[in-house]
Formats: sequence, C-alpha cells, structure tokens
Amino acid sequence: MTRTPAYRTVYSDIRRKISDGTYPVGSMIPTETQLQEAYGVSRTTIRKAISMLAQEERLSIRQGHGTVVLEKTTTQSLNSITTITTSLMERGFQVTVQGMSIDLVDAPEKVSKALHLDAKGQVYRIQRVLCADGDPVVYSCSYYRPDWLPGLEQYENTFVSIYRLFQEKYHILITEVDETISAAGCSFIDAQVLQIPQGTPILLSRRISSCSLGLLEYAESKILADKYEYSIHMQRQ
Repeated sequence: MTRTPAYRTVYSDIRRKISDGTYPVGSMIPTETQLQEAYGVSRTTIRKAISMLAQEERLSIRQGHGTVVLEKTTTQSLNSITTITTSLMERGFQVTVQGMSIDLVDAPEKVSKALHLDAKGQVYRIQRVLCADGDPVVYSCSYYRPDWLPGLEQYENTFVSIYRLFQEKYHILITEVDETISAAGCSFIDAQVLQIPQGTPILLSRRISSCSLGLLEYAESKILADKYEYSIHMQRQ
C-alpha cells in the first residue's frame, strides 16, 4: 500500500479546518513552529503544504505577519459557454448535489415564452442544490423540453453536470446561451435551502440555452454572492 506523503496529510488537515471553520476567514493559522509541533514533521513539509493552499488561494502568506485564511470565491467567465458546476470544479472545489428532483410539470408562462412552447405544454423541471466542499452555494430550478430528453426522470440523483449528462445520454450539445444576472435578496425559502439568513445578498442568474435542435433550457439559479462572481472580457471593435 502506498503511503501518503506527510505534506499531503498536513495539507488535507489544514484544508479541512479551513472548510469547517476551525480556521475562520480572516484569521491567522498557527505559526510554522506550532504546526511542526502539532504534526510532528519538518519545517519543509509544513511549508510545502502551506504553499499548496496558497496556490489554491485558500491562504495568503504575509511575510512578517503570518498566514491568513482567505475567502475563496469562484469566477465564471462569460466569454464562452460554461456552467457553475464546471467553474467550481476548475477552482478545486469538490462539487456535490444535495437533494435533486426531476418531474414533468405544466410549463410556467415565463418558460413557455422563453422556449417558444405551446401555452399548455409540459416541461421537465430539475430542482437541486449544488454544494462546494459540502457547503450549499447554488439553488437552481431549470426547465427543459421533454420531447428531446425522453426518460430524463430516470437520471434523478445520478449526475452533477447537467450538460455532461445531455452529451453522454442524449448526444445533445449546448451551442448558444443567453444569460441575465442581477442582484437579489434571499427569500425565506432560499434562505432555508442555502442555509443563510433571510435577506442575504445573492446573485440571480436567468439562462436560456439552445442546442442544434433549437431552444432547450430555461434555468434560474440563486447563487451566494460572497462565493461566486462573473467576469466579462470586452474589446473595442
């Protein structure tokens, strides 16, 4: 059996203590000497573990002052088609789904208009909570044309990335996205789902997506504003 390197053990333990709040955001972690004594390892081992966490932007090493715990925020670029799930994963978060439901419902008026559906038509609705390192970050409710996704309900609680599921099971690729982002206050229900106080500032994302067949998705995502941000690249024509 391969033995886990000492620096990986130290790295994993400090990372866990940052995630669970043992080392709160803005606080100083113990000194190198204190960490050496606590883990029974060399200074080189401690420095390697700290360096890895600094590269992940979980810690900031301030010479002469100590090492500070940072608030980790994920940035999603709006210059290409991507998803919140993918952006979180690329930043090193372990992304999981905390509760998911897939059902067939009468299309709300806003969904019918967005997807150009018959006013009395039905759509698949997917509701789920995305967690980053175990903490709720996104509460999403999305709607999809059922005629292109037969049997979608059988995949409930079997995936994290919706777009990947579409590619692998239905050979559907999202080719175009229109997204609107606004600020909002957390409602009572959103607060319960995201485990935050009611009224906490959140980002509200409304997305309409198309594939080669046509309009496929209308999605609304409630996102913790202190955990996520969007970036846009602009160039003068």
